[in-house]
Amino acid sequence: MSRIINLILLQFETLLSLKKYMTLIIGLAIFLVFIQPDMFPFAGAMFIMATCYNTAFYEEKSKVNYLIYSLPVKSTEYILSKYIFVSINTLVSMGILSIIYKLMLSFERFNVVSKIPLWSFILVLGGIGIFMMTILVPLQVLLNFEKARVILVFLTVFPIVYSMELTKFLPKINLNNNIFIILIVLCIITLILTSYFITSNLYSKKDI
Repeated sequence: MSRIINLILLQFETLLSLKKYMTLIIGLAIFLVFIQPDMFPFAGAMFIMATCYNTAFYEEKSKVNYLIYSLPVKSTEYILSKYIFVSINTLVSMGILSIIYKLMLSFERFNVVSKIPLWSFILVLGGIGIFMMTILVPLQVLLNFEKARVILVFLTVFPIVYSMELTKFLPKINLNNNIFIILIVLCIITLILTSYFITSNLYSKKDI
């Protein structure tokens, strides 16, 4: 457990080295939201995108893979730390979005936000986080980042582009059915575990 925690802290250290860039991203997201409320989901989604994509880019640039292979760390621990890192950043983005949502409700002209419940935005961010975790993270650790950059950029931006449409669609779905909710949760857990075990197995066989 201590090794996993250290690996997570290592990723946050990488993120802190980009604090000026992250501050710019958060500032830009908030600015866009207040200028154009329709872009509200971007505020949280941009944070997830910036933390996942840019951390991976700088880790590849600094050859962190060589460091990991030289340490007494199992491939399963390294991959698990990646998944937990994305989960934490997704939760942080949800917190940021919730604060911005409350602030925007105090401005009467932002009717776009008031028509859509907060839980809808939260679920969309959760979905983006799961997408990043189960699709983007495996590609980042298994492929050469430089060669796969175009694909990674596309996959990073893709869920964000449709985030607003999803937030408008979710309130129309009846989520009062407990069986339906349980099935969705089980599917998500299965997806994450399958992605994790496959990625761990392939990464342990990867040539550095």
